[in-house]
Amino acid sequence: MGSFLLNVLASLVAAVLLILLAAVLSRRARDLLTALASVFLHIDVKSVFADSKEADPLIREALNRAKEIRILTGRGRQFQGDLYDAALVGVSGRKPSVKVLLPETAVKAQGTDWVEQRERELAAHDKSFGNGLLRQQIAAVAAGLAKFVEAGRFEVRKFDLPHIGRILLTDEYLFLTPYSEAHGRHSRVYQYGRGDTYEMFSRFFNMAWKDSEDRIVSPIAPDEG
Repeated sequence: MGSFLLNVLASLVAAVLLILLAAVLSRRARDLLTALASVFLHIDVKSVFADSKEADPLIREALNRAKEIRILTGRGRQFQGDLYDAALVGVSGRKPSVKVLLPETAVKAQGTDWVEQRERELAAHDKSFGNGLLRQQIAAVAAGLAKFVEAGRFEVRKFDLPHIGRILLTDEYLFLTPYSEAHGRHSRVYQYGRGDTYEMFSRFFNMAWKDSEDRIVSPIAPDEG
């Protein structure tokens, strides 16, 4: 009996080690383990990505299917590539409803300047920051997005809040990128399905959007940029 139990235990240990090895080597295996954990722990996380580069293909697919897109971001560098094309120009003639929140860049007379605070964090890891570069980058992205602004379809506002992460909400998913003190592109990306976490960040976005109603980015004609 003791020998039998030892054999069973050895088999279980081997199986666990095999699963862990597969998790290290395989994206699909890691997704499977995450899905299993979410079932047992009653959480709604779907996937965990090492960084934004690994998450981008799934984000692109979700955006291409979305009817509604809400984005709260820091610099907004993703808008300078083609990742967010579905939000900007639509897919196959279909344009989703889009709301974008960028940081407020106007220098404040009092209170915390959150852009300056974030720049100090970045400057500790990247020498190119510390001289107003972040504020300039955000302003440039806002100016670029103003060319796409369309009332009721593509709207941009500016938030006055700490830069804690990137929030991307579609009809199906929440993609959450908590910022470390270094660049957000090096941070993990968490994908959540509809559930408690999704609803919490959806409510947070809606409150931030309401709070930013006096900081609207006005539309400009493409040739005015």
